[in-house]
Amino acid sequence: MSHQAEVAARLRSYIQGSTILSSPLNAGILYNIQDRLKNLAKKDILCQKACDAIFCLIEEYSQKLVSARPWQISHNQEALRWAKETRDKIIEVIKSNAKENCEEIQCIVDLAKKSVPNLCPTQDDYSFRCSSQVLGCSWRAWEHAWNIVSQEINSATDNPLIFPPSMPKEESGSYEDWLKKNPHLCAQAVVSGGNFHGEPVGMVMDYLCIALAEIASISERRIAHLVDPRHNNGLPAFLTKDAGLNSGFMIPQYTAASLVSENKVLSHPATVDSIPTSANTEDHVSMATIAARKCREILKNSTFVVAIEIMVCHQALFFRLLKPGLLAQKIQKMLLEYPIEFHNTNQTGIPFFQEDQVWYPFMNALSQAIQKGKFLQYR
Repeated sequence: MSHQAEVAARLRSYIQGSTILSSPLNAGILYNIQDRLKNLAKKDILCQKACDAIFCLIEEYSQKLVSARPWQISHNQEALRWAKETRDKIIEVIKSNAKENCEEIQCIVDLAKKSVPNLCPTQDDYSFRCSSQVLGCSWRAWEHAWNIVSQEINSATDNPLIFPPSMPKEESGSYEDWLKKNPHLCAQAVVSGGNFHGEPVGMVMDYLCIALAEIASISERRIAHLVDPRHNNGLPAFLTKDAGLNSGFMIPQYTAASLVSENKVLSHPATVDSIPTSANTEDHVSMATIAARKCREILKNSTFVVAIEIMVCHQALFFRLLKPGLLAQKIQKMLLEYPIEFHNTNQTGIPFFQEDQVWYPFMNALSQAIQKGKFLQYR
């Protein structure tokens, strides 16, 4: 459990934005309500004071929610009670301040009724609920690989190995002359063994391939949830305001899915393969270099997938009316200040994407930030 707790603290930071989507008050619907209320106020169907009162109710609810429990709020029955109370007050204000009972007013009331679920979800999807367990396993695999590789790079893996004999204390003269007198000891000092075999490194590289691929796999599932309006609890489809005209984060999710699929192919263990060479003398080889190269490629792919998730979570936070938790605020601050090189110009920070962009400069910048350990200071 200590490993799982540690990996949760170190690696879970980039899904902080994802957890905010589980709020019981549906922010996507509330944004829709706010826009409609503003239009009604302009048309003099609903007074501006009523709009201000409703926005204050939403803000008050947000403050209560964050102060009570900023993480995994979907399991908080008290939060659901606040959400229902806020919804009912919104409906009451709308009905009591409407100057006419038009179709638009009724539509807004119906939307408000849909903004809060009847019951809290009892179980989040595995990609959220089990993230620390999955990442904890990956962390332990990395620890195992670190221990093995550390031993290997500090071990004698040449062939043959030389174990020089010790000259007896009673012998006089030089060590070289003594060896010349005892040539058989020189022959015995040369030992041909199997320390050169790369199996120890090859097997842990294959193991690490699987561990890294799983980090990307569960990350992509969270990305898919965040861009899917059927699962993201009120966020707009593909996290863009004008879906259809803009594809939003649909394409980055394609990229993540493609990289995860490539990782699956690369995760096939190299060390189970062996081609005999040297007239069958070298009849079982480790293929460890192939395993290590695959691992490096999976690490690169997985880093990009996590970078995409950070972008998606960052975008989702801007669509939420709720104030993000302290950790999310720190990450947002870093994202907004992180320099990004784009067409030989420097842009400060990851913005809120109003429309489709060329995504790769942001992915590259975030991927480099992850590789340099920039996010560990925000855990």
